Amino acid sequence: MIAAGAGPSSFAVRAQATGNGWVDQLLDGRPSANGKPTRVSSVYCCPDIRCCARYAESDLPPTYRLYEVLPRGRVHVAPMILVNRIARRKAPDGIAEEIADEYWICRHPWRYLELLADSLEVVREVARPDSMSVLFGDACMQDDLDRAVRLRW
Repeated sequence: MIAAGAGPSSFAVRAQATGNGWVDQLLDGRPSANGKPTRVSSVYCCPDIRCCARYAESDLPPTYRLYEVLPRGRVHVAPMILVNRIARRKAPDGIAEEIADEYWICRHPWRYLELLADSLEVVREVARPDSMSVLFGDACMQDDLDRAVRLRW
């Protein structure tokens, strides 16, 4: 697993600042979230360095670093795009709840994933991947966005 630093996701930080905290509350409140790490208290990483690099290139300062990490405690892997699709709804509704359930129990193949864990153990710093790897991560995100649109989310 690869992390671009450890701590709350940039979405969680922005959500609190922009009034979108309801998204994490909706996700954490779904019955499908029972027994899984909460979005509010988790740390995040990516199972694929190419997706992590794409995330870091678009959301973090240019001085970011990448680390190989081991997730500890409760762990959940979920499609990152779905968090943004819920936020686009502007308020909880039936479709947001449907998307939230997919986040916790996937019925569709997603490629751009985030991993939530109670904690992360840093193993070592790793080199940034090349620009082709970042483009691969971008293609994975675009595939997931296209899938979400086809599902009318």
